[in-house]
Amino acid sequence: MFTGIIEELGRVNTTLHHKDGIILGIHAPTVTADLKAGDSIAVNGVCLTVNETGANSFSTFIMGETLKRTNLGLLRDREHVNLERALRFSDRLGGHIVYGHIDGISKVTVKRHNIIEVSIPFELMKFVVEKGSIALDGISLTVQSMRGNIISIGITPFTEENTNIKYWRIGNKINVETDVLMKRRTN
Repeated sequence: MFTGIIEELGRVNTTLHHKDGIILGIHAPTVTADLKAGDSIAVNGVCLTVNETGANSFSTFIMGETLKRTNLGLLRDREHVNLERALRFSDRLGGHIVYGHIDGISKVTVKRHNIIEVSIPFELMKFVVEKGSIALDGISLTVQSMRGNIISIGITPFTEENTNIKYWRIGNKINVETDVLMKRRTN
């Protein structure tokens, strides 16, 4: 389980293609300080298992099914990714409950100053509520407004500077995880 509070902006070092998926190597000096093989880590909001760690980096295997359902298959060397280690019970819950189980892929439709607009797949809109929580590429955010399947998100300068939002462009595909509490409420 995660909170959507990004700990580090990592950088993809290597992408090794494997018959069943890819092995992704990520440079991340902060999160690797106490990361070990077998730990869970969210990469762009996707819960993955650490294969191995090294000096300031770690690797993880991404299965084909995960590649189909997330934006991780689109990553290239030197791209930046949002990283968050799994929540410990002693941690503060600063964002919202995020499982790292991606619901779908969204697309950035507008990016200006401190506003991002994103098109959400129509089938997920029943889990999105104005002023509610949503995780985009693993970042805990608040939905400011909704229009059809377009949501508007306000971005603080801190969030923009410390996440991969600063690299988002119109047309970028991003992972979306809707609020687990909304899923529970609508089922």
